[in-house]
Amino acid sequence: MDIPPQAEAVSHASEEGESYDRYELAYEVLDGLTRPFKELPSRFLYDARGAELFDRILGLPEYYQGRAEMEILREEGVSIMSYAEPDEIVDIGAGSGVKTKILLEAAGRTSGLSYFPVDNSAPMLRQCIQQLRRDLPSLSVTPVQADFASLDGSVPPPAAEAKRLVTMFGGTLGNLLPGSRLRFWRELAALAGPKGTLLLGVDLLKEDPQVTESAYDDTAGVTAAFNKNLLQVINDRLDADFDLGAFDHLVVFDDANGWIEMRLRARRRCRVHIGLVDRAVDFEPGEEIRTEVSAKYSQRDFEREASWAGLRLEKWFTDAAAQFALPLLAAGR
Repeated sequence: MDIPPQAEAVSHASEEGESYDRYELAYEVLDGLTRPFKELPSRFLYDARGAELFDRILGLPEYYQGRAEMEILREEGVSIMSYAEPDEIVDIGAGSGVKTKILLEAAGRTSGLSYFPVDNSAPMLRQCIQQLRRDLPSLSVTPVQADFASLDGSVPPPAAEAKRLVTMFGGTLGNLLPGSRLRFWRELAALAGPKGTLLLGVDLLKEDPQVTESAYDDTAGVTAAFNKNLLQVINDRLDADFDLGAFDHLVVFDDANGWIEMRLRARRRCRVHIGLVDRAVDFEPGEEIRTEVSAKYSQRDFEREASWAGLRLEKWFTDAAAQFALPLLAAGR
């Protein structure tokens, strides 16, 4: 397998192994915590500890998304790859690469196929490369360390005449607010190129919202720890002094917008000092911070949204219980 030099020291990495720097995080945190309704960027949930907690979430009985998505990939992987016929795969938010590995094995070939795993975490990219080196030695791999919200220029355009498949699993698209999501749709279409296809994880609307809410508020408290870890990231990286015990994990289903919100609610009045920028933020009892939005789709709404970016739904793959979908979209057709 072709492992470029950046596999051992992925480009743009900071000392902590992330592609963003401390001041970038500080500016976003200050912006979010000084709004009338406080919020924090959800992508910073996934530091090393956050990734470990999320791996545990994937195994929880309440968290159906990961199991449903893996079921689709195992059942429909051959159909997906037969339709897309990719020469290149760009895997946004690749993590360990386990999901895309199922597709690569379904293709029946890896020789001549180029794989671009994209992730914000250098340790996750190294893990992905090590696994692929062991299991798919003929695959050409070019790791890209980048935040999915700022992909401009990070991933090279498709090679001439190449068919590119862009994958983004886990329902990550739904973590963006509507305006940002529509802009990102256009970035995805451009990334795929005129002959490309996209395969995106989509969590579906349920008749009973409790099914969805339970996936974000498990009885073991793992998701609560995952949510509060965002405050620990701020403490560690920005020299802040959040008391994690002063905040409760909260899940809210917003029926009007069709999304789940994770929040943190202050138990008492408190002041948090952010040492890196020497600023303080006050919290009143019961005041909340929104830490994540996760949109849920019907097929009709998804298809309509994709069409605004010039994309057309080609295939709609779901698990047996129709809880999750992996739609395949054509770019530029």
